[in-house]
Amino acid sequence: MGDDGSTSMNFCHDAQIDGEGQLNCRTLAQAKVFRLDEYSIGAQIARSAQAAGLAGHGYVNRGARSVAGMQTSLHRRSFRNFFRHRGLTRAVADNVDELCRETQYAQGLARESNSYVWFQYAMQNSMTSLPIGVFDSGVGGLTVLRALREQMPGERFLYLGDTARLPYGTKSEATITRYALQAAQLLVARGVKCLVIACNTASAIALDRLGEKFAPLAVFGVIEPGADAGCRESPTGRIAVIGTESTVQGGAYQRAIKRRRPQAEVTAKPCPLFVALAEEGLIEGSIVEEVARHYLRGMFGGQSTTAPDTLVLGCTHFPVLTPALRRVLGESIKIVDSARTTAEAVEIALRRGQLLNSSSEWHGTQLLATDSPARFARVGSLFLGQAIEAPDVELVDLSLSAASAR
Repeated sequence: MGDDGSTSMNFCHDAQIDGEGQLNCRTLAQAKVFRLDEYSIGAQIARSAQAAGLAGHGYVNRGARSVAGMQTSLHRRSFRNFFRHRGLTRAVADNVDELCRETQYAQGLARESNSYVWFQYAMQNSMTSLPIGVFDSGVGGLTVLRALREQMPGERFLYLGDTARLPYGTKSEATITRYALQAAQLLVARGVKCLVIACNTASAIALDRLGEKFAPLAVFGVIEPGADAGCRESPTGRIAVIGTESTVQGGAYQRAIKRRRPQAEVTAKPCPLFVALAEEGLIEGSIVEEVARHYLRGMFGGQSTTAPDTLVLGCTHFPVLTPALRRVLGESIKIVDSARTTAEAVEIALRRGQLLNSSSEWHGTQLLATDSPARFARVGSLFLGQAIEAPDVELVDLSLSAASAR
Protein backbone atom coordinates (compact mmCIF):
# COMPACT_ATOMS: atom_id res chain seq x y z
CA MET A 1 0.00 0.00 0.00
CA GLY A 2 1.25 3.49 -0.78
CA ASP A 3 1.53 6.16 1.89
CA ASP A 4 -1.19 8.11 0.15
CA GLY A 5 -3.75 5.34 0.77
CA SER A 6 -4.06 4.51 -2.93
CA THR A 7 -4.54 0.82 -2.18
CA SER A 8 -7.86 1.64 -0.54
CA MET A 9 -9.07 3.51 -3.56
CA ASN A 10 -8.01 0.68 -5.84
CA PHE A 11 -9.90 -1.71 -3.62
CA CYS A 12 -13.12 0.22 -4.14
CA HIS A 13 -12.63 0.44 -7.87
CA ASP A 14 -11.90 -3.28 -8.02
CA ALA A 15 -15.14 -3.93 -6.16
CA GLN A 16 -17.13 -2.41 -8.97
CA ILE A 17 -15.83 -4.81 -11.60
CA ASP A 18 -14.78 -7.94 -9.75
CA GLY A 19 -17.24 -10.45 -8.26
CA GLU A 20 -15.14 -11.12 -5.18
CA GLY A 21 -14.47 -7.42 -4.80
CA GLN A 22 -18.19 -6.69 -4.75
CA LEU A 23 -18.63 -9.02 -1.81
CA ASN A 24 -15.76 -7.26 -0.09
CA CYS A 25 -17.30 -3.88 -0.61
CA ARG A 26 -20.80 -4.97 0.42
CA THR A 27 -19.37 -6.35 3.66
CA LEU A 28 -17.39 -3.15 4.03
CA ALA A 29 -20.47 -1.08 3.31
CA GLN A 30 -22.62 -2.94 5.83
CA ALA A 31 -20.00 -2.16 8.45
CA LYS A 32 -20.36 1.60 8.16
CA VAL A 33 -23.71 2.18 9.81
CA PHE A 34 -24.47 5.35 11.76
CA ARG A 35 -20.92 5.88 13.05
CA LEU A 36 -17.39 4.59 12.62
CA ASP A 37 -16.22 3.15 15.90
CA GLU A 38 -14.16 0.01 16.04
CA TYR A 39 -16.62 -2.15 18.00
CA SER A 40 -19.66 -1.30 15.88
CA ILE A 41 -17.62 -1.92 12.75
CA GLY A 42 -16.41 -5.26 14.01
CA ALA A 43 -19.92 -6.36 14.92
CA GLN A 44 -21.40 -5.37 11.57
CA ILE A 45 -18.61 -7.05 9.61
CA ALA A 46 -18.99 -10.27 11.52
CA ARG A 47 -22.79 -10.24 11.32
CA SER A 48 -22.72 -9.54 7.62
CA ALA A 49 -20.12 -12.21 6.97
CA GLN A 50 -21.94 -14.81 9.01
CA ALA A 51 -25.33 -13.98 7.52
CA ALA A 52 -23.92 -14.28 4.01
CA GLY A 53 -22.16 -17.58 4.78
CA LEU A 54 -18.77 -15.96 4.21
CA ALA A 55 -17.14 -16.80 7.55
CA GLY A 56 -13.56 -17.97 7.16
CA HIS A 57 -13.12 -16.73 3.58
CA GLY A 58 -10.13 -14.51 2.92
CA TYR A 59 -12.09 -11.80 1.17
CA VAL A 60 -14.04 -11.09 4.36
CA ASN A 61 -10.76 -9.92 5.83
CA ARG A 62 -10.12 -7.65 2.87
CA GLY A 63 -13.42 -5.88 3.34
CA ALA A 64 -13.07 -5.77 7.11
CA ARG A 65 -9.59 -4.31 7.17
CA SER A 66 -10.58 -1.64 4.67
CA VAL A 67 -12.97 -0.23 7.25
CA ALA A 68 -10.71 -0.94 10.18
CA GLY A 69 -8.03 1.12 8.50
CA MET A 70 -10.01 4.26 9.23
CA GLN A 71 -9.49 3.63 12.92
CA THR A 72 -5.97 3.75 14.33
CA SER A 73 -6.77 2.51 17.82
CA LEU A 74 -7.71 -1.11 17.14
CA HIS A 75 -6.22 -3.66 19.54
CA ARG A 76 -6.00 -7.34 18.62
CA ARG A 77 -7.04 -8.70 22.01
CA SER A 78 -10.07 -6.46 22.55
CA PHE A 79 -11.26 -6.96 18.99
CA ARG A 80 -10.90 -10.76 19.18
CA ASN A 81 -12.69 -10.89 22.53
CA PHE A 82 -15.43 -8.65 21.17
CA PHE A 83 -16.11 -11.00 18.26
CA ARG A 84 -16.32 -14.01 20.53
CA HIS A 85 -18.38 -12.11 23.10
CA ARG A 86 -20.98 -11.56 20.40
CA GLY A 87 -21.30 -15.30 19.92
CA LEU A 88 -20.07 -15.22 16.36
CA THR A 89 -18.23 -18.03 14.65
CA ARG A 90 -14.65 -18.90 15.50
CA ALA A 91 -13.81 -18.66 11.82
CA VAL A 92 -14.73 -14.97 11.78
CA ALA A 93 -13.00 -14.34 15.11
CA ASP A 94 -9.80 -15.98 13.87
CA ASN A 95 -9.73 -13.57 10.95
CA VAL A 96 -9.15 -10.74 13.41
CA ASP A 97 -5.39 -11.40 13.48
CA GLU A 98 -5.05 -10.46 9.83
CA LEU A 99 -7.47 -7.55 10.25
CA CYS A 100 -5.43 -6.12 13.10
CA ARG A 101 -2.17 -6.44 11.19
CA GLU A 102 -3.67 -4.34 8.41
CA THR A 103 -5.27 -1.47 10.33
CA GLN A 104 -3.75 1.11 8.01
CA TYR A 105 -4.93 -0.64 4.83
CA ALA A 106 -7.56 1.89 3.81
CA GLN A 107 -6.61 4.95 5.78
CA GLY A 108 -6.81 7.08 2.68
CA LEU A 109 -10.33 5.95 1.77
CA ALA A 110 -12.15 8.84 3.40
CA ARG A 111 -9.74 11.32 1.74
CA GLU A 112 -10.53 10.06 -1.73
CA SER A 113 -13.80 11.78 -2.55
CA ASN A 114 -14.77 9.60 -5.51
CA SER A 115 -14.18 6.38 -3.59
CA TYR A 116 -15.94 7.68 -0.52
CA VAL A 117 -19.05 8.71 -2.45
CA TRP A 118 -19.21 5.25 -3.98
CA PHE A 119 -18.58 3.75 -0.55
CA GLN A 120 -21.57 5.60 0.94
CA TYR A 121 -23.76 4.58 -1.97
CA ALA A 122 -22.78 0.93 -1.52
CA MET A 123 -23.40 1.09 2.21
CA GLN A 124 -26.91 2.44 1.85
CA ASN A 125 -27.90 -0.01 -0.87
CA SER A 126 -26.54 -3.07 0.89
CA MET A 127 -28.12 -2.24 4.25
CA THR A 128 -31.55 -1.59 2.80
CA SER A 129 -31.76 -5.21 1.70
CA LEU A 130 -31.28 -6.59 5.22
CA PRO A 131 -34.43 -7.68 7.10
CA ILE A 132 -36.00 -5.96 10.07
CA GLY A 133 -35.61 -8.14 13.17
CA VAL A 134 -38.69 -8.56 15.40
CA PHE A 135 -39.07 -10.65 18.55
CA ASP A 136 -41.63 -11.39 21.25
CA SER A 137 -42.13 -13.88 24.05
CA GLY A 138 -44.55 -15.78 21.82
CA VAL A 139 -47.04 -15.13 19.03
CA GLY A 140 -48.41 -11.83 20.36
CA GLY A 141 -45.73 -9.83 18.58
CA LEU A 142 -47.18 -11.00 15.28
CA THR A 143 -49.73 -8.19 15.70
CA VAL A 144 -46.80 -5.76 15.50
CA LEU A 145 -45.30 -7.68 12.61
CA ARG A 146 -48.61 -7.44 10.79
CA ALA A 147 -48.63 -3.65 11.19
CA LEU A 148 -44.98 -3.40 10.12
CA ARG A 149 -45.67 -5.36 6.95
CA GLU A 150 -48.65 -3.18 6.11
CA GLN A 151 -46.65 -0.01 6.76
CA MET A 152 -43.53 -1.13 4.84
CA PRO A 153 -44.53 -3.67 2.20
CA GLY A 154 -41.12 -3.55 0.54
CA GLU A 155 -39.23 -4.79 3.60
CA ARG A 156 -38.06 -8.25 4.61
CA PHE A 157 -38.73 -9.42 8.18
CA LEU A 158 -37.15 -11.92 10.54
CA TYR A 159 -39.50 -12.76 13.43
CA LEU A 160 -38.64 -14.76 16.55
CA GLY A 161 -41.24 -16.00 19.04
CA ASP A 162 -39.70 -17.30 22.27
CA THR A 163 -42.57 -19.74 22.78
CA ALA A 164 -40.51 -22.09 24.96
CA ARG A 165 -40.25 -19.52 27.75
CA LEU A 166 -43.44 -17.49 27.66
CA PRO A 167 -44.90 -15.62 29.37
CA TYR A 168 -42.22 -13.04 30.11
CA GLY A 169 -44.62 -10.97 32.18
CA THR A 170 -44.42 -13.14 35.31
CA LYS A 171 -40.61 -13.35 35.35
CA SER A 172 -38.10 -11.23 37.27
CA GLU A 173 -36.44 -8.25 35.64
CA ALA A 174 -33.11 -10.08 35.49
CA THR A 175 -34.67 -13.06 33.73
CA ILE A 176 -36.63 -10.89 31.27
CA THR A 177 -33.46 -8.99 30.39
CA ARG A 178 -31.52 -12.20 29.89
CA TYR A 179 -34.21 -13.69 27.66
CA ALA A 180 -34.47 -10.50 25.61
CA LEU A 181 -30.71 -10.31 25.11
CA GLN A 182 -30.60 -13.91 23.92
CA ALA A 183 -33.47 -13.41 21.48
CA ALA A 184 -31.96 -10.23 20.10
CA GLN A 185 -28.52 -11.83 19.83
CA LEU A 186 -29.85 -14.55 17.54
CA LEU A 187 -31.49 -12.04 15.22
CA VAL A 188 -28.45 -9.77 15.13
CA ALA A 189 -26.15 -12.69 14.36
CA ARG A 190 -28.29 -13.54 11.34
CA GLY A 191 -28.04 -9.99 10.04
CA VAL A 192 -30.73 -7.34 10.53
CA LYS A 193 -30.78 -3.58 9.94
CA CYS A 194 -32.77 -2.78 13.09
CA LEU A 195 -34.53 -4.51 15.99
CA VAL A 196 -38.15 -4.21 17.08
CA ILE A 197 -39.00 -5.50 20.56
CA ALA A 198 -42.61 -6.54 19.88
CA CYS A 199 -43.19 -7.28 23.55
CA ASN A 200 -44.34 -4.67 26.06
CA THR A 201 -42.72 -6.48 28.99
CA ALA A 202 -39.32 -6.72 27.31
CA SER A 203 -39.63 -3.13 26.08
CA ALA A 204 -40.37 -1.90 29.58
CA ILE A 205 -37.54 -3.83 31.22
CA ALA A 206 -34.79 -4.39 28.66
CA LEU A 207 -34.98 -1.69 25.95
CA ASP A 208 -32.11 0.39 27.31
CA ARG A 209 -29.93 -2.66 27.88
CA LEU A 210 -30.46 -3.89 24.32
CA GLY A 211 -29.78 -0.42 22.96
CA GLU A 212 -26.42 -0.36 24.73
CA LYS A 213 -25.55 -3.93 23.82
CA PHE A 214 -26.21 -3.67 20.10
CA ALA A 215 -25.29 -0.04 19.39
CA PRO A 216 -25.24 1.44 16.81
CA LEU A 217 -28.06 -0.82 15.63
CA ALA A 218 -31.41 0.95 16.14
CA VAL A 219 -33.64 -0.80 18.70
CA PHE A 220 -37.35 0.06 18.93
CA GLY A 221 -39.73 -0.75 21.77
CA VAL A 222 -43.52 -0.61 21.86
CA ILE A 223 -44.12 1.33 25.09
CA GLU A 224 -43.53 4.85 23.76
CA PRO A 225 -45.61 4.29 20.59
CA GLY A 226 -48.38 2.82 22.76
CA ALA A 227 -48.33 5.86 25.01
CA ASP A 228 -48.48 8.07 21.92
CA ALA A 229 -51.56 6.22 20.71
CA GLY A 230 -53.33 6.52 24.07
CA CYS A 231 -52.62 10.22 24.46
CA ARG A 232 -53.64 10.92 20.89
CA GLU A 233 -56.99 9.14 21.19
CA SER A 234 -58.11 10.17 24.68
CA PRO A 235 -60.38 13.26 24.68
CA THR A 236 -60.13 13.84 28.43
CA GLY A 237 -56.78 12.37 29.43
CA ARG A 238 -58.39 9.66 31.53
CA ILE A 239 -56.51 6.62 30.30
CA ALA A 240 -56.57 3.01 31.44
CA VAL A 241 -53.67 0.63 30.71
CA ILE A 242 -53.77 -3.16 30.93
CA GLY A 243 -50.71 -5.39 30.55
CA THR A 244 -48.62 -8.06 32.22
CA GLU A 245 -47.61 -7.88 35.86
CA SER A 246 -44.07 -6.73 35.04
CA THR A 247 -45.20 -4.01 32.64
CA VAL A 248 -47.82 -2.57 34.98
CA GLN A 249 -45.80 -2.82 38.19
CA GLY A 250 -42.76 -1.29 36.49
CA GLY A 251 -44.81 1.80 35.62
CA ALA A 252 -43.34 2.27 32.13
CA TYR A 253 -46.66 3.17 30.51
CA GLN A 254 -47.68 5.46 33.33
CA ARG A 255 -44.44 7.43 33.02
CA ALA A 256 -44.57 7.54 29.22
CA ILE A 257 -48.15 8.88 29.24
CA LYS A 258 -47.37 11.47 31.92
CA ARG A 259 -44.42 12.74 29.88
CA ARG A 260 -46.80 13.46 27.02
CA ARG A 261 -49.80 14.63 29.03
CA PRO A 262 -48.73 15.69 32.53
CA GLN A 263 -52.35 16.22 33.60
CA ALA A 264 -53.46 12.75 32.47
CA GLU A 265 -55.18 10.43 34.94
CA VAL A 266 -53.69 7.00 34.37
CA THR A 267 -55.09 3.78 35.81
CA ALA A 268 -53.18 0.55 35.23
CA LYS A 269 -54.00 -3.08 35.96
CA PRO A 270 -52.24 -6.38 35.24
CA CYS A 271 -54.31 -8.91 33.29
CA PRO A 272 -52.10 -12.04 33.09
CA LEU A 273 -54.88 -14.41 32.09
CA PHE A 274 -55.36 -12.54 28.84
CA VAL A 275 -51.93 -13.76 27.70
CA ALA A 276 -52.83 -17.37 28.43
CA LEU A 277 -56.16 -17.05 26.63
CA ALA A 278 -54.56 -15.48 23.57
CA GLU A 279 -51.78 -18.07 23.41
CA GLU A 280 -54.42 -20.82 23.53
CA GLY A 281 -56.33 -19.20 20.70
CA LEU A 282 -59.30 -18.48 22.97
CA ILE A 283 -60.15 -15.02 21.68
CA GLU A 284 -63.96 -15.16 21.56
CA GLY A 285 -66.82 -16.49 23.68
CA SER A 286 -68.18 -16.46 27.19
CA ILE A 287 -64.93 -17.47 28.90
CA VAL A 288 -63.00 -14.54 27.45
CA GLU A 289 -65.79 -12.07 28.19
CA GLU A 290 -66.14 -13.25 31.77
CA VAL A 291 -62.42 -12.85 32.38
CA ALA A 292 -62.61 -9.38 30.79
CA ARG A 293 -65.45 -8.37 33.13
CA HIS A 294 -63.42 -9.63 36.08
CA TYR A 295 -60.45 -7.43 35.17
CA LEU A 296 -62.19 -4.34 33.82
CA ARG A 297 -65.20 -3.92 36.08
CA GLY A 298 -63.27 -1.97 38.70
CA MET A 299 -61.56 0.28 36.14
CA PHE A 300 -64.65 1.24 34.12
CA GLY A 301 -67.46 0.72 36.63
CA GLY A 302 -67.50 4.26 38.00
CA GLN A 303 -69.34 7.37 36.87
CA SER A 304 -68.85 8.45 33.27
CA THR A 305 -67.30 11.72 34.43
CA THR A 306 -64.44 9.96 36.22
CA ALA A 307 -64.05 6.66 34.36
CA PRO A 308 -61.36 6.30 31.68
CA ASP A 309 -62.42 7.06 28.12
CA THR A 310 -59.51 5.18 26.53
CA LEU A 311 -58.04 1.72 27.08
CA VAL A 312 -54.43 1.09 26.04
CA LEU A 313 -53.68 -2.56 25.36
CA GLY A 314 -50.25 -2.73 26.95
CA CYS A 315 -49.43 -6.22 25.72
CA THR A 316 -49.06 -7.34 22.12
CA HIS A 317 -51.14 -10.44 22.90
CA PHE A 318 -54.21 -8.35 23.70
CA PRO A 319 -55.30 -6.90 20.32
CA VAL A 320 -56.79 -10.23 19.20
CA LEU A 321 -59.13 -9.95 22.20
CA THR A 322 -60.47 -6.57 21.06
CA PRO A 323 -63.89 -7.87 19.85
CA ALA A 324 -64.53 -9.49 23.24
CA LEU A 325 -63.29 -6.39 25.09
CA ARG A 326 -65.53 -4.22 22.94
CA ARG A 327 -68.60 -6.24 23.89
CA VAL A 328 -67.77 -5.84 27.58
CA LEU A 329 -66.89 -2.13 27.46
CA GLY A 330 -69.35 -0.90 24.88
CA GLU A 331 -68.78 1.44 21.96
CA SER A 332 -67.98 4.61 23.89
CA ILE A 333 -64.53 3.49 25.10
CA LYS A 334 -61.63 3.91 22.70
CA ILE A 335 -59.38 0.83 22.51
CA VAL A 336 -55.86 1.37 21.19
CA ASP A 337 -52.62 -0.59 20.93
CA SER A 338 -49.04 0.15 19.94
CA ALA A 339 -48.78 -1.85 16.70
CA ARG A 340 -49.61 0.86 14.18
CA THR A 341 -47.71 3.65 15.95
CA THR A 342 -44.67 1.38 16.34
CA ALA A 343 -44.72 0.64 12.62
CA GLU A 344 -44.93 4.35 11.86
CA ALA A 345 -41.96 5.10 14.15
CA VAL A 346 -39.81 2.40 12.54
CA GLU A 347 -40.61 3.62 9.03
CA ILE A 348 -39.75 7.22 9.92
CA ALA A 349 -36.42 6.18 11.45
CA LEU A 350 -35.42 3.99 8.51
CA ARG A 351 -36.37 6.68 6.04
CA ARG A 352 -34.28 9.27 7.89
CA GLY A 353 -31.35 6.86 7.98
CA GLN A 354 -31.75 6.14 4.26
CA LEU A 355 -32.23 2.46 5.11
CA LEU A 356 -35.84 2.08 3.99
CA ASN A 357 -36.42 -0.38 1.18
CA SER A 358 -38.77 1.58 -1.03
CA SER A 359 -39.52 -1.33 -3.33
CA SER A 360 -43.23 -1.96 -3.88
CA GLU A 361 -42.55 -5.69 -4.08
CA TRP A 362 -43.18 -7.67 -0.90
CA HIS A 363 -40.02 -9.56 0.07
CA GLY A 364 -41.38 -12.03 2.60
CA THR A 365 -41.02 -12.99 6.25
CA GLN A 366 -38.98 -15.68 7.96
CA LEU A 367 -40.54 -17.06 11.15
CA LEU A 368 -38.57 -18.58 14.04
CA ALA A 369 -39.84 -20.20 17.24
CA THR A 370 -38.14 -21.76 20.25
CA ASP A 371 -40.79 -24.46 20.73
CA SER A 372 -43.51 -26.32 18.81
CA PRO A 373 -43.58 -24.85 15.28
CA ALA A 374 -46.95 -26.56 14.73
CA ARG A 375 -48.54 -24.74 17.65
CA PHE A 376 -46.87 -21.48 16.68
CA ALA A 377 -48.34 -21.81 13.19
CA ARG A 378 -51.82 -22.68 14.43
CA VAL A 379 -52.16 -19.89 16.98
CA GLY A 380 -49.95 -17.41 15.18
CA SER A 381 -52.27 -17.41 12.19
CA LEU A 382 -54.87 -15.63 14.35
CA PHE A 383 -52.42 -12.86 15.22
CA LEU A 384 -50.87 -12.41 11.80
CA GLY A 385 -54.21 -12.47 10.02
CA GLN A 386 -53.16 -15.11 7.51
CA ALA A 387 -52.44 -18.81 7.48
CA ILE A 388 -49.02 -19.99 8.68
CA GLU A 389 -47.81 -23.45 7.74
CA ALA A 390 -45.79 -25.36 10.37
CA PRO A 391 -42.99 -26.27 7.90
CA ASP A 392 -42.46 -22.55 7.34
CA VAL A 393 -41.56 -22.02 11.03
CA GLU A 394 -37.91 -22.72 11.90
CA LEU A 395 -37.19 -24.19 15.33
CA VAL A 396 -34.23 -22.48 17.04
CA ASP A 397 -32.36 -22.91 20.31
CA LEU A 398 -31.60 -19.68 22.16
CA SER A 399 -29.21 -21.41 24.53
CA LEU A 400 -26.67 -21.27 21.71
CA SER A 401 -26.60 -17.48 21.98
CA ALA A 402 -26.80 -17.39 25.79
CA ALA A 403 -23.07 -16.97 26.47
CA SER A 404 -22.67 -14.00 24.14
CA ALA A 405 -25.81 -12.29 25.45
CA ARG A 406 -24.53 -11.93 29.00
